[in-house]
Amino acid sequence: MIINVTQQHIDKGIPRSACECPVALAINEAIGNGYSSVSPIAIYIWPNNVFGEDEKRYTTPIEVAYFIHWFDANGHPTPKPFSFELEIK
Repeated sequence: MIINVTQQHIDKGIPRSACECPVALAINEAIGNGYSSVSPIAIYIWPNNVFGEDEKRYTTPIEVAYFIHWFDANGHPTPKPFSFELEIK
């Protein structure tokens, strides 16, 4: 699945928040009924929108880890929209 992190996600995102990060917001939008949490190391998805139930864990792609670091550093360098692939099972 292609995940598109848009300027809207970036504007709405909260630095240092695993659940309100622009990447998490983009994943939630892409999967529809679900909930996600992201870090530079792992992405967690709860497909039934219930925290802790049917948890799926994925390794964070390197470009996503860099984005999270930049965003959490309050935008240095300025985060830009991007897309990445996540093989959601």
